[in-house]
Amino acid sequence: MIIIPIIIGFGLAATGVSQATNEEWTHFKTTHGKSYNSVEEEEYRRVVFEDNMRFISQHNTRYQEGLETYDVGVNEICRYGKCLLTNEEFIELMTGYIPEEEEEEDETDEVPIFDKVSGDIVVNGIDYRSLGAITPVRNQGRCGSCYAFAAIAALESHHFLKTGELVYLSEQNAMDCMKNMTLMGAGCGGGNHNKVFTYIDENDGIDTRDFYPYEAQDGECRFDPAYVGAEDYGYVKVDENEDAMKVAVTEEGPLAVAIHAEGPGFQHYSTGVYYNETCPKHKGNHAVAVVGYGWAKTGGNYWLVKNSWGVGWGKDGYIKMARDKNNHCGIADRAIYPIV
Repeated sequence: MIIIPIIIGFGLAATGVSQATNEEWTHFKTTHGKSYNSVEEEEYRRVVFEDNMRFISQHNTRYQEGLETYDVGVNEICRYGKCLLTNEEFIELMTGYIPEEEEEEDETDEVPIFDKVSGDIVVNGIDYRSLGAITPVRNQGRCGSCYAFAAIAALESHHFLKTGELVYLSEQNAMDCMKNMTLMGAGCGGGNHNKVFTYIDENDGIDTRDFYPYEAQDGECRFDPAYVGAEDYGYVKVDENEDAMKVAVTEEGPLAVAIHAEGPGFQHYSTGVYYNETCPKHKGNHAVAVVGYGWAKTGGNYWLVKNSWGVGWGKDGYIKMARDKNNHCGIADRAIYPIV
């Protein structure tokens, strides 16, 4: 539950930056259909809006001065009114990854490990979108279902690489039908991507998205074996280092990973190579799919990451995250891919 604080002791005025004018605030409220039950609540939301706008302005000034490797902007997160959320509230609504230790993971000893740190195939970069192996970016909405989106994205790609057929698979099927496998109840309550692969293996497949569409809410299991679109036979865990990740992406295909996605820079990311020197490691809260890697003149080596916040966030729904920067945001800690 999100609690609205009543005490207002911060804002743009305290920093010497101008507040939003009444006209700007009224326009934003009108555009996004926002109304409030009390003066206190509206005042609080206005301060949050101003703080987010100030961050965007100040960060992009640093970017233009060459002090940052990525820029931020008024992306879909703001356009749908989410500029009225603090970063803490935003993360609560838009992530949903639960680390294995909190899920009382008991499968680790049985899972094969990919630990090659040098590969037979040497490339400077790869983008599985160019190979037709990636389905369009989707939007999980206000539901903690990122774990399902990351796993399904990886399975769709590996199914294509094996069969040549790109099938859109159902995140909702996994969310609804794996509830008894997770400590937190799955659905919009969160989970982890490895449990999705385990469910699909034990269930002998997962339905297509056309038959079992996404609803962004909890529902009853409606799996029908007549509409299975793909199967897996468990998953492989990639050794916890970026060299092994690079080889795995090159030789095997996209990965489902967990990252630490907190911070206004990630929330408002637009383009460039995302690097936040204070980004925590080993405490992932958001699952995404790594669908390639490369190098950029500004920012250097990066991982190409497919998110599940819609095409209006980031660069058409993607983010380039710093690679070979000491496991930035813990991206190498929980990388896996399905066995198909």
